[in-house]
Amino acid sequence: MSLDLSELASRVPSPDDKARVAARSRLAEMAPSGALGRFGELAEWLAGVQGQCPTRPLERIRMVAMAGGPSSAAEISPLLPASPASLRVVVAEPARDTSDGPTDGRAAVEQAFEAGAAIADEEVDGADLVVLAATNADWAVPAAVVVAVLTGTEVASVVGRGSGIDDREWMRRCADVRDGARLGRRVLTDGGDVLDLLSPVGSAPLATLAGVVVQAAIRLMPVLLDGVVATAAALAAHRVTTRTARWVVAGHASPDPGQAAALGKMRLRPLIDFAISLDDGTGALLAVPHLQAAARLLAAAGAE
Repeated sequence: MSLDLSELASRVPSPDDKARVAARSRLAEMAPSGALGRFGELAEWLAGVQGQCPTRPLERIRMVAMAGGPSSAAEISPLLPASPASLRVVVAEPARDTSDGPTDGRAAVEQAFEAGAAIADEEVDGADLVVLAATNADWAVPAAVVVAVLTGTEVASVVGRGSGIDDREWMRRCADVRDGARLGRRVLTDGGDVLDLLSPVGSAPLATLAGVVVQAAIRLMPVLLDGVVATAAALAAHRVTTRTARWVVAGHASPDPGQAAALGKMRLRPLIDFAISLDDGTGALLAVPHLQAAARLLAAAGAE
């Protein structure tokens, strides 16, 4: 039986608005309304996703990093040993070019999505935050396809240069994304869902990451996104239900234009902008202390 995304979407709750309002009231006692800016917004968001105010400290942080094999698994951010995150590396086959035509069938993509949900179930127990990242550069093409289709953006506007590809390679990548986007739009026009979209464009790894996001929301677990691949996966989860975006925060602004388009669709703003083009978790891990400080802010407000 095919996976019922409508039923799955119905299980995704909204964060606790009462806790968020309580957080806003507590912060108003500390500073004039709006004076804390984005920092205060983060604290309110944390109260909502935790369902309580004061908030709990973010001490137990898990990082789920998709990797295309043992070699790319070794390319996880060098910040990790010094970070508060423990690591979960998911090994998956690299996505193939969209120019090769259909790659992953519906059954394979469903299996990948369910594998992501299972990963989320394993990681959220005893955790306060899940960081989502990916290491394989081959996934940039299917990520751009997903962003182009789900945002309705022109292909050239969502294709980045990664770590510095030349003009010829960029044009080849644009052609691949154009072909994949044409196929993906046809799938949605014919009444397909987001897993049908992911099936023909070589996006099983993105399906796994999307499964993590959806199931994490169901389990009331906030997710911190890294780069463009993780963000494209969150956009796919957003297609399942827009409520998933309320459980997600963007760690950093990637120079990749596809990330900006995806975040705009989900109405998310990055926490930091260091122009980091890596998708190895570095940007998200640099954002973790900002979230931890926001959690401490409300804890301090509650202690007064």
